[in-house]
Amino acid sequence: IMLGGLIFLALWIMVFSLVTSLLIGAGCCVAVVAASSVSDLVETLLDAVASVIFGILAIIGAIFAAFFTLFDF
Repeated sequence: IMLGGLIFLALWIMVFSLVTSLLIGAGCCVAVVAASSVSDLVETLLDAVASVIFGILAIIGAIFAAFFTLFDF
């Protein structure tokens, strides 16, 4: 919200009209909020994928450990 306000103020000082400055400032604010929401979604998905991958690697490690223990390597 602060970024949108700063963009609005900068554009208004540069002699843009009030309505134009408000529209551009609000659009930038909406874009930042939407990007933040998408970023959170991507982070959640990557965390889930990483958990699955590390779980599979743990299972493979346990299988190798059991195999080497069974044959005294």
